[in-house]
Amino acid sequence: MGKHPGGTLPEKLPDPADLRAFYRMMNADEVTHAAVLATHYRLTREAIAEAVGGGATVLIAHDATELDDTSKTTLLDQLGQIGQGTQRGCLCRNSLAVRADTKATLGLVSQILHQRADVPKREPLKACRERENREGRLWVRGVERAGPLPPVGLVVDVSDSLSDTFEDMAYEIGAGRHFVLRSKENRKLARPINGQWSLHDAVRTRLAALDWVQDLPAGLGRAARQAHLKLSFTPVTLDLPHKRKGEHPNERIELWAVRVWEPIRPRESSRWSGFC
Repeated sequence: MGKHPGGTLPEKLPDPADLRAFYRMMNADEVTHAAVLATHYRLTREAIAEAVGGGATVLIAHDATELDDTSKTTLLDQLGQIGQGTQRGCLCRNSLAVRADTKATLGLVSQILHQRADVPKREPLKACRERENREGRLWVRGVERAGPLPPVGLVVDVSDSLSDTFEDMAYEIGAGRHFVLRSKENRKLARPINGQWSLHDAVRTRLAALDWVQDLPAGLGRAARQAHLKLSFTPVTLDLPHKRKGEHPNERIELWAVRVWEPIRPRESSRWSGFC
């Protein structure tokens, strides 16, 4: 089952007695989500320590996916809304460790199963910020549960634009962690750069410091190709947000903003540009 996780349990265990025994084990009180993953987490952290101890950089990729259990009627009272709100399930928030040099997967350091709360459409901002089951807390909790950093070596948290919150960035910096996230908000700067007071506009004023050719694999209906990319970077100071949506110190954030872009786009694709 570990080598070939796809398929159904009856396919894995065609003997009815074996299948019933497996179900009994899964229904035992001792078999919980935390208990099943505890040993896996420990082995993953040992693998991280070994990798960074040998000089490798380890990336912790944080991302989430929706698990649709709408058809599981016995679980409906334990589930939250997913999709467009017409289905029920949970949000599975994973933190996966990967070696940067070989791209080898080391394993999970955290997995959070989150049930979205049913809240009023116009929930007051203060009530939302203080709610314990607020979805925005998942990014900080995922990093917290990833465990302490090894005493030596480089471990970098990597996440997509959903983690672009002042709360998450403030936590990463306060915890002394290294992180890269994709910027979504064109945030206000505390100090202008080349006359620009907005993050994305300011970074676009910087000239490329590096250019290279990147091989892009085929996927999602696109053919494999080479991309000619450019990179620029600059230190920035983010001003406090106008509305305090998360829990964080009342302090500005200093970090590095990096822009990667493809100046000449292929005819069949749109121009790509990213900030982190």
